[in-house]
Amino acid sequence: MSFSLNGLLRGFIYLAVVSSITAIGINRLAPQEARFRILKPSNVVPVNGYHFRSYDRLPRLLDPVTGLFSDVKLEGADSFDSATCSPWENDRGQSYVVGRWLGRSKADDGMCQGCGLGRFKFPSGKALERVKLDVMPVSRPCFFPEDPLSVVFAAGDGQLYRYTFEKEIDPSASPVEGGSPTPLVWKTSTAGEMPVSINDPIWPTDPRLKNRLIASLTFMVRDAEGKLKMRSRLGWLQLNPKGTEIVRAGRLIGHDDETAAVSDSPRPDETLPTIYSAGNGAEFTLAYLTRVEGRAGWGLHVAPLEIDSETGTPIVDELRRHTIAGNQSHMTPIFSADGRTLYSVINSDPKPDTIERLHVPELVRAPAALLARLVVRNSRIAWN
Repeated sequence: MSFSLNGLLRGFIYLAVVSSITAIGINRLAPQEARFRILKPSNVVPVNGYHFRSYDRLPRLLDPVTGLFSDVKLEGADSFDSATCSPWENDRGQSYVVGRWLGRSKADDGMCQGCGLGRFKFPSGKALERVKLDVMPVSRPCFFPEDPLSVVFAAGDGQLYRYTFEKEIDPSASPVEGGSPTPLVWKTSTAGEMPVSINDPIWPTDPRLKNRLIASLTFMVRDAEGKLKMRSRLGWLQLNPKGTEIVRAGRLIGHDDETAAVSDSPRPDETLPTIYSAGNGAEFTLAYLTRVEGRAGWGLHVAPLEIDSETGTPIVDELRRHTIAGNQSHMTPIFSADGRTLYSVINSDPKPDTIERLHVPELVRAPAALLARLVVRNSRIAWN
């Protein structure tokens, strides 16, 4: 009897040990939520393949240090462009790449089966989500600085939307049906007149900008002959703490004399902003494109971006800008890792094979008194 009880006890102990080892093994195989994330600029920047002669449905990856391209491999991506990398890495050295996803019926040139956002692990290229949306993204998304699963993107209807992805797990690579992005509500009572459309949002992680985005805003304005035309201007947008409403807005690039905005020559459109800062309180540099109506190609400019010490408002003195190239393609300029050069694509026919590297000149900062006057430019003419 004693022998039987001892044998039974040993059997139970053996089964318990085996079960524990099995459970631990399964738990390690299952995808785990990241335990922490650190802010870290991506070491590559996606560039749309359609800017180059050798067109590709996937973006190229530019190394801002060397200026060299590499190919990206994404799992079942169909077509994928207007992508951006997350400004952080998790505890396993991984980040995300998010952009516009187009489903295709065939691998090469099939009919579009849907559009939306795609999210992939980087650098592995593992598909996490491909979400069909009711609105078409038309610009690169930008990440919420304090929410690694949420992005803001501009859509074809002229609005900004917020979309929050599922938790960091490995779901099926099949597209998720019925994704519902949330439009950012424009509060006219505090933000002023609502623009016709908002495009090209960027959201720097520097805490000095707090809850402010930079974007291109399109308004209906009157030219010298009194005709209404659409004009795009760079502006800042302040969100409420929940990130659901645009509660304030203002012109980013200003001139001390508001009457300078009224002239026989039309002001050029402004678009595709990007900001460089070395961090730790370093100064900001803005790069952006402009184009005068009727002309081919875009001008590439840089200017110092300042932060008003009292209001936290970002502002650029127009007289401090430098034009560093003309006849560029409509592509977001890319700063090198040290901020001394810019990468851009020339506007040519046929399209170029590679990207240009352009020197960024030394910039002169505006006096504080001038910036204070620029910050309070709230009249309608500020958007002309």
